[in-house]
Amino acid sequence: MDMQGQRVLHVTQAQAWDALNDPEILKSCIPGCDKFELTEANVYNVGVAIKIGPVSAKFSGKVTLSDIQAPNSYALNFEAQGGVAGFGKGESQVSLHPHAEGCELKYTVHSTVGGKLAQLGQRLIDGAAKSLAEDFFKRFEALSFEQQYIVNQKFTPLIEGSCQFDMNGTSSLEVVFQSVANRYFRLPGDSNTNYEIDYVYHSTAFEAHRSGILYIGVDYDNDNIIVRDEFNFTGSTGLVTNFELSAALVDENADATKDTVEIKVSNSFLKDANKKGFAINLISKKKNHKII
Repeated sequence: MDMQGQRVLHVTQAQAWDALNDPEILKSCIPGCDKFELTEANVYNVGVAIKIGPVSAKFSGKVTLSDIQAPNSYALNFEAQGGVAGFGKGESQVSLHPHAEGCELKYTVHSTVGGKLAQLGQRLIDGAAKSLAEDFFKRFEALSFEQQYIVNQKFTPLIEGSCQFDMNGTSSLEVVFQSVANRYFRLPGDSNTNYEIDYVYHSTAFEAHRSGILYIGVDYDNDNIIVRDEFNFTGSTGLVTNFELSAALVDENADATKDTVEIKVSNSFLKDANKKGFAINLISKKKNHKII
């Protein structure tokens, strides 16, 4: 099977290159992937569960990068075994190019499959491969934890319509010294919506601990946002504002509509510079009712 394609990414070329070389990001973007681990220089062990037509299997294999021309291109070879379902192997070329909206990713793939997969027919295999590639790029562009990199593109919600949603889990973000507030993640702001963000931080350099809830009310009809931070702080009162969360409603894609909530973090603890000094645990809840 041969496949090629291209995609405009709304990040800089350097940022896209970093993401394309980050095992955790790649694991999150590859549909069905539960393992993408570096085992030696430029070699990764990979585990992926896939379903194509009536065939479902867990594939284990290896990905090897070569001809690396940072931050422009690399080649990769892959091979995987899926037991009685068969095997897959091939090679790919991936390249990044400057673009007015960020950068453009181009790729070519040549692969072969055997076993039960080979019996499914080329049309079914080609369709599944194109669907998996499209899914990969959607995940890559929407990856929440690196959303400070995403520019000129509004945040599109994964759930449409009226709903109440709790992530039922926490996520951690690492914060180092930055006296100016920087973007850390985004939320959809294209409807009248309330969010509650539970957070906790603890300094590694000072006796300072802060936990609270950032309440965000999006008044989309009136192009407005209401933000309230209720927190408890333990430590010197002079340090209480050294760490702060803020939120704003922004026009992300220059279409004259403010449709994205931007969450920023500032940290002015000097001795925490260059350290993984803070972890913010986030639980987001979307509630479609009156604005707080």
